This record gives sequence, structure tokens and C-alpha cells, in this order.
Amino acid sequence: MRTSTTLFLLYLAAATSNAQWIQTYGPSGASLGSIAADTVGHVYAASDSQWFRSTNDCATWESMPISTPEWDGGRFCIGRGNIVFAGTTRGVSRSSNFGVTWVKAGLVDTPVTALHCGADGTLYAGTAPLLPQNTWRASVSRSTDNGLSWVQCAPTWAPSTVEAIATTPQGTMFVAEISHITTSGSIMRSTDAGLHWDTVYQAVRENIVTLAIGSDGTIFAGTMSMMGPGGNAFRSTDNGQTWASVQAGLPGAEVWSFVFAGSGQVYLSTTGVFGSSDKGTTWTPAKAGLPQTRVLALAKSGINLFAGTSGSGIWRIPLSEVTAVVQPYFSRPAEYVLSQNYPNPFNPGTNIRYELPKTSHVGLTVYDLLGREVSVLVNDRREAGVHEVKFDGSGLASGVYFYRLRAGDFVATKRLHLLK
Repeated sequence: MRTSTTLFLLYLAAATSNAQWIQTYGPSGASLGSIAADTVGHVYAASDSQWFRSTNDCATWESMPISTPEWDGGRFCIGRGNIVFAGTTRGVSRSSNFGVTWVKAGLVDTPVTALHCGADGTLYAGTAPLLPQNTWRASVSRSTDNGLSWVQCAPTWAPSTVEAIATTPQGTMFVAEISHITTSGSIMRSTDAGLHWDTVYQAVRENIVTLAIGSDGTIFAGTMSMMGPGGNAFRSTDNGQTWASVQAGLPGAEVWSFVFAGSGQVYLSTTGVFGSSDKGTTWTPAKAGLPQTRVLALAKSGINLFAGTSGSGIWRIPLSEVTAVVQPYFSRPAEYVLSQNYPNPFNPGTNIRYELPKTSHVGLTVYDLLGREVSVLVNDRREAGVHEVKFDGSGLASGVYFYRLRAGDFVATKRLHLLK
């Protein structure tokens, strides 16, 4: 048994050491906030002031001849037939020849703040009229004819900005928007093509900057803190009805993008790139050779995963190598551990993670500042391993609380902050 475990660890170490990111001969030095890849090896990337394309899986790059003011802060998506769409400060543009030439595709003279191509070919655009920023009236429009005509499919949210759009294979729409009054993001959902909307997630002083939905319907959201450095990854497995923070293994920095690969793999970009093979329950870094910098965008093309960084250009790694790194290794924890809850501060829910080196009777209790018992989260026998429990503070007042773990002879206490 010991020999097989040692061989497995040696194999894991070898796989990790062989997984190496390589910087492409591309727009080095630029901050790449948007990357998209088509099905024939073409990759498109945008910095704050210039747009690039590669027709050979990033072996070489060239600038696309588009006027800078129109393209400042834009984004790409790939539609059916590898038609490339670009959201700009002057509407949507379209290229049917891999970025060689572009034509207007509607919403002219309207800033496009988010762009998404659905699985059925429907194009969605988050828009805001040309008004002072604190009066923006954000909405979502859709096109079923490659941008020739558009229909508004969401109410006007004011004053706010649409940050991201995603759709499920069944056509449910999810929109992330940020209020200019509260500086907090929310996720809106419509199950009837935009006729009715409901709020399914409300962040607290966080901006939701990205949404992504896998082929199995799992929804991921990435946030950045509005109070300083920091961010979270969230997940829903029930069509947005409930959400849980999935931070195990992540550095607690802004989460900028997600991309899905085969065999149940999902990757996210933050300060580095992390992968998960268990739908985000745990994350493993895939950083060999990648500089310690913010990774603003990810894209998958053929056998490669591409990362657009802040100031270090675009990097590439074969998916087969990065997948080997993020395969989970289920080992028994070496000691008792009580982790800090996340998110923290929170409203109204937060997650508490603890680790057990052996099967133990566990007591996990929340107390107020006066030492009064507020909630008993666990009072039962638990198997060895990593456990996570959700605490709901909906019925409590804002303030500082404590949670205490008792397991065997181990006792640990940490503080949590409910902020309503």
C-alpha cells in the first residue's frame, strides 16, 4: 500500500512539473481583458486600446485594423459558423471572414457592456444608452439573425451596468448587473425569454464580473470586491435557485472568467489559473511557468487553453497537461483544521469549512458577542475528510459573531461578520 501511494505521488509530481505555460509571440505587455477562440484554431484578443487575432493557435499575432475609440473596452464572442461578434462602445460589429473585415451588426451608437452567444445561435448584448454613467439605464437585447435586427428582452435597470450574460441549454437567461447606487452586483434570471425577471443572487459590496454555464447546467459566477482587493467564486446547481461559495483552494482574489473543457473540467482565472474536476468544490493551481499576475480572460481552442494576463500578454498550455495537474487526489487530512468562513463579511449566507484527520464527533456552534448560542450547525459523528456547512444569518442582526468547532480533543474558534 505504501509503495503504491509513493508511486502515485511521484506520478503526480511528474505531471505537475511537466505542465508548463508558454508565452505566445503575441501582444506581450498588453492587458488582455477579452479572449475568444473559434473551432478552427483562430484566437481573438482585446486590450484596452487595441484588438488582435491569430490564425494559427497563437503562433503569430496581428492587429486588426479597427479604430481605437470604437473598440475601447470591448469584448468578443463566437457565433454559429465561426462568425465573430464584437461588442464595442458604438454597438455590435460582425466578421464572417475571421476578423479580416468587419460590418456593423446593430445597436449602433449604443455602448455594449456584455456580449454572449447562446448554444442555439441567439446573440445577446448588454446595453446602456449614451448618458452620464450614474444615469445609465442598462438593458439586454437579443438577435436571432446574426445581428441584423434586435429586440429588447429585459426591463431597464437604472442606474446600473450589465456586466455579464449567460444562458442555459434550455434557454434560461442570467444577467449580472451592478447598481451605481449601492455598488453591489446582482444576478437576474428569466425563464420566459425575458418577459419576467427575478433576482436570484444579491452580492454585498461585490461586483459580479463573469457568468458561465456548463453543458450540464452548472452555473458559475465570479466577483470582485468593491472594498479593496478580493473576490469569490460562486456556483449554482439548481438553475440559479440557490448559490454557494466555492473557494476551496482559491487565493481569495478577483475571479475574472471561466472556461469548460472535457471530462468535467472547469477552469477559472484569478491571480493565476485554477482547475477543478469536481464542479468547483475544490480547485488546484495550474501555474507552472505562468507569471504571478492577474489573468483576466481564458479561452479554449482545439487542444490548448489560453490565458490573457494583465501586462504579460497571452500564454498557452496543452489541455492534456493542465488536466493532469488538476485531477483530485483524495487524501485524509493530517490534522484538525477550522477554516475562516467565506465570504466574510456576508449577507445572509456564508460557508464554514473544517477538516478531520479521523472519524470524530463534531460540534459546530455559532455564538453572539455575549456568548449566547445562536445556531448549532453540526452535532453528530462525521467521517474523516474535508467538510463544509452553510450558515444562514437571515434572522440575525448585523454584527460580529463567533463559531466554534469541537472535534475529539480539538477546539478552535473564529469570528464572522454579518453585514446587512
